[in-house]
Amino acid sequence: MKELDTLMRNFIYDSNGRGGKKIKRTALCKPKEEGGIDLKNCVEWNKALTFKHMWALESKQESLWIKLFILWLAFWKRLNNPDRISMYMNIPDVSCLICNENEETIDHLFGSCSIALENWDKFSRSLELIIFPKEWKEIKEATLIKAKGNKFATNVFKCGFGAVVYNIWQECNARVYERTRRSVEELWRDIVSDCGAIA
Repeated sequence: MKELDTLMRNFIYDSNGRGGKKIKRTALCKPKEEGGIDLKNCVEWNKALTFKHMWALESKQESLWIKLFILWLAFWKRLNNPDRISMYMNIPDVSCLICNENEETIDHLFGSCSIALENWDKFSRSLELIIFPKEWKEIKEATLIKAKGNKFATNVFKCGFGAVVYNIWQECNARVYERTRRSVEELWRDIVSDCGAIA
């Protein structure tokens, strides 16, 4: 950016940055209506665009950062599910909101929950994985091994894995706060839509 700024300055003055009549750069950066030539300061312009993009990412409700944060919380068992909340608050029903079969722990929600298992099965078949674990602890261990590197297949795996975790968590929250439910097929369709590289 600084080099581009220098090129623009040299074009206006001469190659040494000197010209016949000196005009302040701030005057040149003014809009044409105010007597300038609407010249952009490339460094400042780049900063402004960067902040604009960062704001767009942060203000988007389901941004990549939110999905990564939820994945991190799931890995470290820090999501506020009934099992975790019951440590500091009385909760009358801690059963899984998705399958209603067991107590909703992180291990159950992302591992042994029947709906989660169906989606992990679809995920492993879509990536042609022969063996995929059925317990959250083993799923995390396998993921840490499988997600190493930066090859296309590895990135597809990471994207799909994150989409499964995120959508299971979203489904759990939707059942609590919005009173809506998705079928396994609808959940899988949203996972595929989120990743875009699995089918």
